[in-house]
Formats: sequence, structure tokens, C-alpha cells
Amino acid sequence: KIAKTEDLIKLNSDWLSNLPDLVMLTIGDLDAEVAKIIANIPNLDERVQKSLANEPRFMKLIRALCIESKQTLSRVTAGDPSHKHKGKRVLAWNFLTEKGHYYMIDIDGKAMMFNGDDDQLVAEINDTKIYK
Repeated sequence: KIAKTEDLIKLNSDWLSNLPDLVMLTIGDLDAEVAKIIANIPNLDERVQKSLANEPRFMKLIRALCIESKQTLSRVTAGDPSHKHKGKRVLAWNFLTEKGHYYMIDIDGKAMMFNGDDDQLVAEINDTKIYK
């Protein structure tokens, strides 16, 4: 009802602009500020390596499959416990790369990456490869 009599976008903008601790930055200034903050994180490389080492198995497998297929992981979107592979119900992990939507299944000592649009096999690795 309020939207019929008030400009909610302007009201929200005015409210945000008047927050006392708000700092408005251009994208370039924001990137520079983030870079400064990152540069001041102690032991960053060690912390990143520890974080990667502690990732769940499915993340390690997806990262390894992306490396195998020469793609860059953007993000994991969802797990699908109802996915069927060769008539068998398996857990499939959906993820995105710069080339699109894919999913991974982890069965019989192998991790397999499939194209999310046509279900074609893109890459396959032995699951022990994640620990190298």
C-alpha cells in the first residue's frame, strides 16, 4: 500500500545515505580498500591452505575436477540427493564454473563431472587424487 503513495527506493536511498558510519566508495576505491584489508591479514597463505585442507570431501573433489577440466570453480550451488545415475539414486553436487553449470557424483572410488545441460561426462578422476 505504501508503494502507491511513497517512493520506497528514494526513501531507502535517503536512509542508507544518512547512516552515520556509511562510507560510499567507487568500485575502484572499494577494490583498493579490500586489497588493503587483505594485505593486512596475518599468515594469509597459511590460513587459506588450512581452510582448503579442512574443506569437506565433495569440495575437494569438485576443485580437483575443475582443475582436471581446466575450468575455474565459481561456486557450489546445491546438493541433490535424488539424482539418478545408471538407475541408482546418488548424491549429486551442482556447481558453476566460467563455462556453465555442472554436477559431480562420487561413486565407486571415482568422482565424475557432468555437464548440467546435456549430462555429458566432462572429467573423471580417481578420488585419491584429491589428497595429492
